[in-house]
Amino acid sequence: PRAAWRHGLHGVCMTRMRRHMQHVVTAASSSLVGTDDASVPSTSAPVSAAYIHLPFCKRKCFYCDFPVEAVGKNTQRTYVQDRMRDYVQLLCSEIAATQVLGSGPLQTVFFGGGTPSLVPPDLLAVILEALDRRYGIAGDAEVSLEADPGTFDAARLRGYTALGVTRLSMGV
Repeated sequence: PRAAWRHGLHGVCMTRMRRHMQHVVTAASSSLVGTDDASVPSTSAPVSAAYIHLPFCKRKCFYCDFPVEAVGKNTQRTYVQDRMRDYVQLLCSEIAATQVLGSGPLQTVFFGGGTPSLVPPDLLAVILEALDRRYGIAGDAEVSLEADPGTFDAARLRGYTALGVTRLSMGV
């Protein structure tokens, strides 16, 4: 948590963030294991799906209670890119620290948030590689990405599909 605080998300309370980070990698048939939090049950059911929270948005919507960081419209700014890289690095550490249960690769990977389509394909690749190293990802896995139509173009879409993204969940 100290490293997370140093690199932490601007304006997000770490106790609230910790609660959400415990569910960064969740199983469709079981909860995250490898945590010392007694409120998170563990089971021996195999992991078959992962939800990855990417907390970056252009702005914080009035109805949203998720932990997000409003980064504005220009996500190409160095500061924003550094924040995204730091978050992905911490996220990959969380993935590496989780206990592997059962056998077989992930059948589903879901990127939610926030607005995951703000995150460039090269950073999504780092996350997918971490998941693949830890759990494996099935060749026919569904990889779903929440997307705001105003946050990507054809080149970025090609980048996502090259990574294996098979489904976009469009909304605003």
